Amino acid sequence: MALSDLRAILTRPLVGRVFNCGLPLQLVSVGLPSGVHVSRRTLLLAGAALPLAGCSTSGQWQAVTLDAAPTALAPLGTGLLIGTAGPALAGPAGAIAVTTSTPYGNEANWVSLASHGERIVGLGTTHGGAHANNRWTTFTGTTTAVTDLDQPFDVFHGWGAGQLVAAVLSGDQPVIVGSWQSPIAGNDVAVWLLDGSRWTRRDSAGTPLASTTTSLVQAAAAEGGTRLMVAGQAIELSPLRTRAMVWTTLDPRGDWAYVELPSTATTTSAQAIATMADGWLVAGRADDQLIAWTITADLNITPVEVPQTPAGDSVQVAGGPDRRALIVAADGARVRALVGHTGSWQSSTLPGTSVVAAAWSDAPAVITRAEQGTTLYRLR
Repeated sequence: MALSDLRAILTRPLVGRVFNCGLPLQLVSVGLPSGVHVSRRTLLLAGAALPLAGCSTSGQWQAVTLDAAPTALAPLGTGLLIGTAGPALAGPAGAIAVTTSTPYGNEANWVSLASHGERIVGLGTTHGGAHANNRWTTFTGTTTAVTDLDQPFDVFHGWGAGQLVAAVLSGDQPVIVGSWQSPIAGNDVAVWLLDGSRWTRRDSAGTPLASTTTSLVQAAAAEGGTRLMVAGQAIELSPLRTRAMVWTTLDPRGDWAYVELPSTATTTSAQAIATMADGWLVAGRADDQLIAWTITADLNITPVEVPQTPAGDSVQVAGGPDRRALIVAADGARVRALVGHTGSWQSSTLPGTSVVAAAWSDAPAVITRAEQGTTLYRLR
């Protein structure tokens, strides 16, 4: 075998293994074609020909066998809250009872899950009606059992209805984040709060959540906690440009503020947000590349240096220990995961064409979607 041919084998991507910069320097993990025999001297020469990038393996993504297809993730204590088709839920201690009382609730697939202490809130959807539109179902409960909340049709549906993107807990307050028709232009970012067993949409008019005749806003993700954070984008109509945005409030019944996330790209969107030890991590895409930022508690923004990674409309993030993070991006062909922090990212490729969810409990976890369905992977 020629040295150049061996070098090509050694540097080809290896799905599932995690490398400090994407290059496999541990030769024992490299599979050679059947019948190929290589001397120790040739291996050493090939290794010397590789770029000295300080790469090292740190684990492997392993598929988790579940009773049904996974669709949502959230941290729950020191483990994971996993939402699967059914709808069904499982936590670190095992199955969590899910009670449904509506036909659409019986068919709902999880879109978003969140927990705070023992409390759980969830959002699910299926398709129905003459036009097969989304039919939303919300769930609340505890780590013992959750139940769906039957709502009047016009709470989330009907004329003016937009998309729902997240269910979160702002402190102990359940919140649904999405969009609703603006009286001025397009859709506004919309927030629903739970009053008893009824969801009530807050009026976005006159707040930073509202669209204008020159700027159309859209939410993509949200994160609860002591401060409610909503990530998304604003489309500026003249000149045409899309800016990544985060809207925030200490009290969802009170005043809102917003921050623009810096980028030199023409089209930048924030698609995912997660809590970190000292603030939040936000990620999205700038034109067709991954972009990320950190936001501190006092709303100072710092761009995060990440390896050049293709990204489409499928990005997820999760916060880990010791200021480490998980960023997962897909471009419709491959799913790439980054684990680490600025200056020390471990890169890997996961099976699938899009990323559905990400979380970090005792280990990073990702749900990806491929032609055959969704799969949960954990980094071991």
